[in-house]
Amino acid sequence: MQAIEVSAGDAFRGLGMDYVAADPPLSSDALAAYADAGLAWVATDSFDRPAAYILVRVVDACAHIEQVSVHSHHARQRLGQALIAEAGRWAADAGRRSGPRFGCLARVVMKRPLSATD
Repeated sequence: MQAIEVSAGDAFRGLGMDYVAADPPLSSDALAAYADAGLAWVATDSFDRPAAYILVRVVDACAHIEQVSVHSHHARQRLGQALIAEAGRWAADAGRRSGPRFGCLARVVMKRPLSATD
């Protein structure tokens, strides 16, 4: 999972956002805490290897996206979009509203690619 986050961060270097790429990945313990709480979803490739993930947290009964990361080898396959949709279904089924960050990030992810060279 950490390798996915590092790879996903590299896309920001070409946008002049090196500080995003330089941000260290979440610890294994932090990732495990999301998974243990049922607040993490993973998309896998055709070999059933993790290719992308989303982390959600609940604040004031609203679901908020904490992070969406897609490995660069799997960019432009709409994995992030699919994960956001799945987390949205979970929020709706659990009776949770999607918070402002949830809707905002969904629009950004679907707006356009991060760079022309991805």
